[in-house]
Parts: sequence; structure tokens; C-alpha cells
Amino acid sequence: MSQEKVKNGDLVIPGQVLGVIEEYIPDKHTTYEKDGNVLASMAGYLEINPSTRNVCVKGTEMTNTLKRGEQVIGFIRHIRKFSIGVEIYKRDDKILYNPIEANIHVSRISKQYIAKPEDAFSETDIVRARVVGKRNNEFELATDSNYLGVIYAECNICGFPLRRKEHVLICDHCGNHEKKLLANDYGRVKEKVIL
Repeated sequence: MSQEKVKNGDLVIPGQVLGVIEEYIPDKHTTYEKDGNVLASMAGYLEINPSTRNVCVKGTEMTNTLKRGEQVIGFIRHIRKFSIGVEIYKRDDKILYNPIEANIHVSRISKQYIAKPEDAFSETDIVRARVVGKRNNEFELATDSNYLGVIYAECNICGFPLRRKEHVLICDHCGNHEKKLLANDYGRVKEKVIL
């Protein structure tokens, strides 16, 4: 998988590799060490102290409640037979201190007929969605508008970032082509999200 170097102030997500233990010192609260890598344990903005090499993540939102109509950004974590599990790390313009689990039912993926969730999304895609409600203690999302859908995706074969060419995503590394439900600004999203 392609890894971009993270910088001070970058938006990071839980489990994201920030660097190696020889490079940074984790703070043990918002970052941790695993197999020689320093990883983020929460979503937020990366803070690197250049003189001490200490690294931490500063979250901007402590509460985990969503309201109908809010726009959220998250990762596709699970694809089920009739729904998709999403881990939300940002709502409107606020980073969440702890990610929120939500669900997109197949009927709310698109205004066009979608037979199976995997026809529109893959695990690890980053999506923009809208909160439509809460049922059985789980938030429900929809991606049935032009500005909603996948905003970043990596190749299912080699893990490199996918480039948009009209309505198809192309991997410049291995040549793979993938079709997904894309937000109209895929590839032009201002917010930098590094995996």
C-alpha cells in the first residue's frame, strides 16, 4: 500500500501509521507503538514537536452524537448483504474524538437501483454521507446525492490511490479499473486524508 509521509497539522485517523519509533516518540494517550511503527489511536490533527520528536493527535470534538441532516466522512469498515458499516471520524467540519459506527442500507446508497452494496463501495473507501436518522441504537446514513459517495479510494489489487477518469477509477500502478459510487468532487477534495 502506498504510504505518504505525514506532516505536522495533517488530519489523521485511528490506526494510521505516523512514522517509525526511531523517528517519533508516541505520547501513549493519542498515539502508540506497534511493530516498530507509531500509530494514531484517535482521529484528529497531528502535532509533532520538532525539538523533542514527541508526537500526539489533537482531537477537536469530544461528543459522539449525530443529528439528522449532518454531513459526515468515514471509512467503509464492513460490507454486508444489504448494508454497509461505516466508521465516522468527521461530522460537518469537526473531527470526532472517538469514531462513531453507522450504517448505510442498500436502499439509501443511490437514487438508482443498486443490487449489492459492493457494486458501489469497497472496504476502506472514504465516503461522504448524510445522517438520515437513528434506529435500534445505530445511526443511519445515505449517499443518494451527487455530492455524497466515495471521496477517496485505493486499488483493490495493489493498494495505490485510484484516479478518476469520467465515471471509472483507474490505478496508474497496476492498470486496474473499478466502478464505485463517486461523490462529484472525487479527486478534488480539499481535505487531505492520508491512509
